Amino acid sequence: MKIRYKLPLVILSAVIVIIAWLSYLSYSANKKVLLKKIDAFANEMLDATSYELDLKFQTVEGLAEGLAITLQSVKHETKEDIANLIKNYLKVTPEAFGSTVAFEPHSFIRDKKLVAPYYYRTPDGLQYKDLDSESYYYLKWDWYKNPIKSGKPMWGDPYYDEGGGDTAMVTYSYPFFKDGKPWGIATVDISLTELTNIVNGLEVEKTGDAFLLTADGRILLMPNKKPDLEHTIFDLAKKLQSDDFLKLSEKMVSGERGFTRLFSPLKNEMVWVAYGPISSTGWLLGITFPEKELFADINTLTKQVVLVAISGLFVVFIIILVISSAISKPITVLAEATKKIGVGECLDHSMISHTAQDEIGVLTKSFCDMSDNLIVTLNELNKEKALLQTAFSSMKDGLLIMDGKWGRVIQSNDAANRLFMLPSSAPLHEHIQAYFDSEPALSQLMKSEKAELRFKLSRRETDDLGPLHLNCLLTCIMENGKVKEKMLYVRDITDQESEERSKRNFLSLISHKLFTPLTAIGGKLMLLKDGLLGELDEKQKKQIDDMAIQSSKLQALVQSLVNFVTLEHSEFDKSKEDINIKEIIEEVVKTYSEWYADKKPKFKVEISPDAEELSFNKKYLLSLLGQIVDNGIKFNMSEPVTIDIAVMKSSGRTAIAIKDNGIGIPPEYHDKIFTKFYQIDKYFTGNVEGVGLGLTYVRDIIEYFDGAIKLTSAPGKGTIVTVEL
Repeated sequence: MKIRYKLPLVILSAVIVIIAWLSYLSYSANKKVLLKKIDAFANEMLDATSYELDLKFQTVEGLAEGLAITLQSVKHETKEDIANLIKNYLKVTPEAFGSTVAFEPHSFIRDKKLVAPYYYRTPDGLQYKDLDSESYYYLKWDWYKNPIKSGKPMWGDPYYDEGGGDTAMVTYSYPFFKDGKPWGIATVDISLTELTNIVNGLEVEKTGDAFLLTADGRILLMPNKKPDLEHTIFDLAKKLQSDDFLKLSEKMVSGERGFTRLFSPLKNEMVWVAYGPISSTGWLLGITFPEKELFADINTLTKQVVLVAISGLFVVFIIILVISSAISKPITVLAEATKKIGVGECLDHSMISHTAQDEIGVLTKSFCDMSDNLIVTLNELNKEKALLQTAFSSMKDGLLIMDGKWGRVIQSNDAANRLFMLPSSAPLHEHIQAYFDSEPALSQLMKSEKAELRFKLSRRETDDLGPLHLNCLLTCIMENGKVKEKMLYVRDITDQESEERSKRNFLSLISHKLFTPLTAIGGKLMLLKDGLLGELDEKQKKQIDDMAIQSSKLQALVQSLVNFVTLEHSEFDKSKEDINIKEIIEEVVKTYSEWYADKKPKFKVEISPDAEELSFNKKYLLSLLGQIVDNGIKFNMSEPVTIDIAVMKSSGRTAIAIKDNGIGIPPEYHDKIFTKFYQIDKYFTGNVEGVGLGLTYVRDIIEYFDGAIKLTSAPGKGTIVTVEL
């Protein structure tokens, strides 16, 4: 795309993003303010409606209470007196639908079991009915038996009064007493139709509405639903398969008050609902506000703003297009010149002019200078390439670049060709398998995608070919997260392997030759120490003890040589047993406290309760812990020498950390001290006992059992060796 079009599009895109972001912020802020006002309005409406309902309930409660007090304080002789009293009360209390006074059996008229005159409202006025018939039998109704049982006034649950008012109603019952015993119940009824008319009369936007529930969630009023006293709002939520509606139902029944947004399955749209309880009865009132109506004005305003912004953007685009066309014309000329430079041609200075003093003039002059220097640079690059190729070819060590599957050699130097006997007509991996054994197997090496992997190749001896041992470093060359190529660096270590084999043979010979006389010397010293060859004085005993310790150290040194030779020949003891780590550490502490009695080492041991047991080879565990502790004391010039041993669980493994307060180890030696026959004491600590095999032995044992060893050390700060098994 040309600059004359790209520049307007980029600027326009940035402006669009800014305008969109500002519009979003404005819309969000306005919406937030509007919601706050709607929340306040909804709560005011909720409070006003609740207050109106509460006032109606309280008025009715006063009527029932007045009836009860009148009956208790003023004597009425006949049933007609009671009926007239009820009728007069109803005339002055239009909020009530009906009222009755029901007496305990035989308590008002001795020879009449039930007495309950009842007046209720109809379109034609107040109507009378007796509720003392056996067919109605008011003693079984909840409005009578519950307050008689509790002795307290109460609102009952909504019900359909079949045989009484023959309508859905809710009743307030007020018990009255005579001589301290229940005498009867004064009741006042409220028609559910009248209550729902109050709720239905709420004006909530254009299509908003309200709903009314009992305290346990039964439906008194629901948009597009008839009162249903047999089912609850939970039944409706499950029927509609609405999780939001179900959560709202749970909050309302728990008595919460709030203002929330949800999808209404009844309206099939998003709505906001204000909800809360009515204090008198504990009923639940909800008011629904359709979201599209709430935000209609702000959405209209936003659309108008967007239309104005689009018109402004079009004008801006035209202006920027004119400006960018003027700027891009000289750049187009430069682009043509750049193509010539890209293919290696020298720039014809006459094709463009760089006399202008602006940025374009400076850029043009730079391109002219670059053209003049291009040929010189290319010549220098060709010389450097030739030098690199010469260095690559003459390397003593082999270097080979191949594809990711070891099938094709992309490039190799003379040393690699000589060591691998290349070129070969067969794929590289087949050629290597024909002559070499690898550790690990070549099939595993071919699958590896590690950044670096070290391994060994050993050529099989034949009549024509002698032994050849190669140390190899495999490096993956990645591209887009995948292995594109692999580079193999090879070093001939045949002479080094031969030298190490000679060392091992010598160590094997000398260690086995020394072991028998040392064992005999140790045995004799024990006989002397125990007094079996005659009594010794204190001075002699001390000398014998010192000789026994030195003999033990020498035996341990020889044993380490034997262990190393055994390990080199892969003669591992693979058995494991359940070990109490505390007992092992106590044995190590006891041994090395005696060996280094002159240094008086101080040990501190902490073992986590979940790490007390370990399944491992006891012989190897004693040996590797002893070797680490021995180094921590032997290379320690501090006074006093302290060794801290901590055992804990770490990622399912047993971690043993051994910390000393010695001189520490410089970072450059951290890897070297684990190699065979390596010691740094003559450079750093002074001469100490040992042949440089202890940590090699420790590392090999831990790696054989799939463990891990970590070294943390710095000069002057001591050393921490952590073993994970």
